[in-house]
Amino acid sequence: MAETAESKAPKENTSAKESTSAKESKPLNWWQILLMWSAITFGVLFAGGAAIRALSGLTGSTPNFDGETFWCPLLVFSIGGGVAIGLVILTWWFVVKRGSFSWTIGFVLIAVVLFALYVWPSPYRYDKDWGKNATCRVLQIQRWTGETKCVLPVSPATPAQSG
Repeated sequence: MAETAESKAPKENTSAKESTSAKESKPLNWWQILLMWSAITFGVLFAGGAAIRALSGLTGSTPNFDGETFWCPLLVFSIGGGVAIGLVILTWWFVVKRGSFSWTIGFVLIAVVLFALYVWPSPYRYDKDWGKNATCRVLQIQRWTGETKCVLPVSPATPAQSG
């Protein structure tokens, strides 16, 4: 039996699909892995930080979206955390891909340093003084020793107290 044009068409379509799927499955470079996962982590951290601040508006307090005290620290934290997590994933990718530790130890070291600088919590936490006769609005509390220090004292001429 002779093949007709109609019977050849499906074979050509399947071979075209196979060649395009082979082109799409090209392995990623190390910088693509780093960029992709850093961008994903940055987005999660940045959106999460903005959402937490917006949530404070729903709980009754006015959210402060000041650039110097909110957006700039959030941006630095998100970039640092994104690069740190991106480097951790890149390190894992190197170990799995090559089965050796050639460049991996360098990336681990960089990831640990960036994680310690940007993601690890500070030794201090901040809380509001809830007492009726509070002399301080914001308290800085050392996490390990419990030492408390007044960061923002109550000023006698605040608009909230004068009304």
